[in-house]
Amino acid sequence: MNHTMYQQTCRTMDLCSYEALKKTMPQLMESSLRKISFLPENCSRTKSGLSYQITMESQNENLIYLEQKQTIHHNIRKNYVRITRAQCEQIFAGDTLWMFLSDNTLLQSFYFQMQIDRLKPVLLSDIRREVCYDIHTGISRVFETSIGQVAFQPELFFAELLNLPETLRPNTVRYIEKKEQIVPIAVYDMLHHDPGTLPAAGGAY
Repeated sequence: MNHTMYQQTCRTMDLCSYEALKKTMPQLMESSLRKISFLPENCSRTKSGLSYQITMESQNENLIYLEQKQTIHHNIRKNYVRITRAQCEQIFAGDTLWMFLSDNTLLQSFYFQMQIDRLKPVLLSDIRREVCYDIHTGISRVFETSIGQVAFQPELFFAELLNLPETLRPNTVRYIEKKEQIVPIAVYDMLHHDPGTLPAAGGAY
């Protein structure tokens, strides 16, 4: 399991502001992101405050990840693990016992949250974006130029081409800026562990 922690700001801008800001940055890398969001039945968030999603970068089946996020004191902590297409399809089909039997604590935690909160894949997002990452400052800047969304349909996640209903207003772009926070995970857990949440199976992580 890998982890990262960052602070994030988001805003929507018009195309003129977008073009002006782009000129101040090095060359941007174009990419796409497919995302499946999991939510409890009849609820907008889990009891633990954790959120789960499966993502695929640039329609590359070697870059499929299960992600777990939690926001604490303006910081977002993300744990993630790479999974295969076959494992992804098992999750979509409700075949999840293999995660309980896994030695990966994130997969185990996701299994337990699915049982406790009755998590289901709810929303499919297809995002077109331009990304700039500054390795010296740890700041990444993302322009999301298209955000298509539709209710979850398993066959769409691996489809080559999607034409989903657009959620951005016409002639606007969503701008996201992330600043990495360098905090050892052991220190983070000591400072921010919430005894009211369920730890991952096998102990705190």
